[in-house]
Amino acid sequence: MTPKRYRKNEEAVRGTSSIRPDTDGDGLPDGWEVRHGFDPLAAQTDGTHGAGDDPDGDGLTNLQEFQMDGDPTNPAINAAQLIYRLMHCRRGSSLRVGVGDSENCGGSNPDRQEAEDVFNVGPLMHSGYLLALTVEGQVEDHNSGYDKVSMRSYTATELQSEVPFFGGHNNGNECSMVAEQATTNVWFWSNGSVRLRYDTVDGRYHTDAYAELAAAAFVREFKMEIEVNDTADKDDDLVCRYSANPAGRPTIPCRARVQSRGPGDVPVVLTGDKLRFSGEADTTKRLLLPEDGAWVGFDISGQIGSNFKNDAEIEAHLSSAAGCKCGSADLTVLWVAHTRLRNAQDALFAADNASELKPNPARLGLQQLVADPTIPTLAHVVEIAAEVYPLDFEQDVEFTRDNIDEFIAYQLPPYPPQISVNNTGIARGEGGGNDPANPGFLDKDPRPYGRIYDWDTPGHATGDFDEGKNNPQGILTFIRYNFLQYAMYNGVRCSDDFAWYVRLTSEKTSPPGTGNYVHHTRPGHPADNAAGAGSTTMSVD
Repeated sequence: MTPKRYRKNEEAVRGTSSIRPDTDGDGLPDGWEVRHGFDPLAAQTDGTHGAGDDPDGDGLTNLQEFQMDGDPTNPAINAAQLIYRLMHCRRGSSLRVGVGDSENCGGSNPDRQEAEDVFNVGPLMHSGYLLALTVEGQVEDHNSGYDKVSMRSYTATELQSEVPFFGGHNNGNECSMVAEQATTNVWFWSNGSVRLRYDTVDGRYHTDAYAELAAAAFVREFKMEIEVNDTADKDDDLVCRYSANPAGRPTIPCRARVQSRGPGDVPVVLTGDKLRFSGEADTTKRLLLPEDGAWVGFDISGQIGSNFKNDAEIEAHLSSAAGCKCGSADLTVLWVAHTRLRNAQDALFAADNASELKPNPARLGLQQLVADPTIPTLAHVVEIAAEVYPLDFEQDVEFTRDNIDEFIAYQLPPYPPQISVNNTGIARGEGGGNDPANPGFLDKDPRPYGRIYDWDTPGHATGDFDEGKNNPQGILTFIRYNFLQYAMYNGVRCSDDFAWYVRLTSEKTSPPGTGNYVHHTRPGHPADNAAGAGSTTMSVD
């Protein structure tokens, strides 16, 4: 009931009749006029609202637009309007070409003749329409291979196909002509043209030769298909953006083909604002799509990260990047950006990811991993954060890490190395003993978190203060790691490198035999216990 009340309200507001569907009697229904912004009470021709007006300038009146289901405000035309214009383009008739009589048959023309009549298509509602054209005419009856009648189809910039209709007969009748007729499919491209042609090939045996377009019928509109990753599955339509550091540009395979088959291969140019085909300078890609519908492959790479899923688009244009759009495929350009490190002393974790290090308490910064050890066990607890684009991306992205330029902790001569970092063959200092066979005291975690184990002399328990047993002497350089953090998706990099570092103290210990262990931070190195973005080097005094 609501639509009915709404209609009555509309009629009351506009003053139209509730009885007659065409109040002003101009042949245009009130609803159609209102839908297209016309005055349903203006029967007169005023340049816009009348049945005989043509506000979009496409050569079709508003009444004709209504009768052929067109849009009176859009100069682009549909298939029915195209056929109407084609069949009335010559003052009520269609394309026609004629050639002069040849000199040997009583005429005045001794030379080859190539006659052509052109129809400019103009903008179409779709990129192209395939029409079945019927052409009739007269050709020579003397030799075959002459008097070739054809139709050429052009996009906005180039010849797309030439379709033959008929030609001369090989009956030896020198100056006799024979009537011919043929129906063949021809493409009509938006803003292109078609040209009816008569080519005599030579200058003999022509009298009253001509060809004209007799009929046209709609067959189908042009359609093409683009598949990302060479599959019809839309779930994998994704490419990772290029990385600047290190320089890299992942590519994925794609393919395109004609779905609406017609005469001639179809030239298309691919574009995509967020994409490349496939190097950085390759902003477009030209393909020639075979008329038999065979796939044509090409590669793409990501140039600009997506803000939302499937906001990147491969566009196909006829003949040139400026040609009408004839196909497309949506996809996502994945990118991980704004990587950052949080290392504020005693700041809480932003998320519950403290389970890997288990600092006590679970806070950021330089922390002691074991409460009140005889020998302090320190680690830098940091948190890495990043943003994944598009923001609505829901699949897993792996954050991986490489460590570079690492210093393993060691003691300067004459004493042998007594400190090991993440070494699965060295026992932890707590509990003592260099016993690789004892799983209770082995460091089995291969991840380089900067932890220091086995500060005492291997083979002796922590707290055994006998001379030379748990007292490292001299200058000790403990550890420094430089890390590169980056994101991966299905084994493909999708971020730039993010560099960060961890440094633990270089110290000078007490002399042997003192029965205790005293830390002396190196003079001039107050920031040795540090972690931060970037990379660092560390010298040994």
